Amino acid sequence: MTADWIPKAEAALRDRKVFPTSGLRGMIKVAREAGDTVAVDLYRAEISRRRAEDKQAKR
Repeated sequence: MTADWIPKAEAALRDRKVFPTSGLRGMIKVAREAGDTVAVDLYRAEISRRRAEDKQAKR
């Protein structure tokens, strides 16, 4: 399930002149700079979900 906030965050990250890092970690940094703790929690949850999926796929 892809959350609707991911495309918005990716667009915001693309609009930055300097990419802090790539992917969700970069989005976490952008959200922290903006003071958006809810977004940070959502990004971390998405990273955890993807890690869990990767572990299941490796089995």
